[in-house]
Amino acid sequence: MFFDAEFDGKNRLEVFFAPTDRAGFRQEYAKQSKGIDAGLFILLTSLAGSSYLDRIMNLLPLRAVGVVGYSFYLLHPLMIDCVRSASDYFYDYYPTKIALFVLAGLATYAVSVFTYSYVERPFIKK
Repeated sequence: MFFDAEFDGKNRLEVFFAPTDRAGFRQEYAKQSKGIDAGLFILLTSLAGSSYLDRIMNLLPLRAVGVVGYSFYLLHPLMIDCVRSASDYFYDYYPTKIALFVLAGLATYAVSVFTYSYVERPFIKK
């Protein structure tokens, strides 16, 4: 028997008492667990030592994004909106999700390199 109270996201243990669908899948857990799952995946792969993921993460393009990662993180919502607006304004075209992902990623990386070089790095050196 499952507890029927609504999941409020404060206590993750409550999710195991949440109602399930026909297949027994706890929908609230699926919505709330993506961050925990990603964190556990990163933790376990970093503890595993040498692995395929380690080789992938050491590729030059991913390391380059890692250097400007904070700027990338801060600027990506703005750049997604800029790409959407620019494609709509200049080309009267609304990009698909994949096109938006690629275009916004490239634009974000370009702006992030600039902000890292001229904003972040001078403050890091001081």
